[in-house]
Amino acid sequence: MFNKSNTRIIFINGSVVILRQLEGTAAKCRIFIDGIEKGHLIETSGSFAPEDDIAIEPEVLSRINDLAKRPNAD
Repeated sequence: MFNKSNTRIIFINGSVVILRQLEGTAAKCRIFIDGIEKGHLIETSGSFAPEDDIAIEPEVLSRINDLAKRPNAD
């Protein structure tokens, strides 16, 4: 999902979701929703999951994972 850039901007139900890959790790990214940092997502087995039980709407997480699984998600 981060092959071409370390940042992804996604529009989901009127919200702006920004994913920024952390330096030094390909499997962890920081998530911002409408400009508010929500925490980190960890990629395992091709899917992203919240770290430390952060509260992310299931619809947002589902959309992120749908996009990550697409063959042209880079």
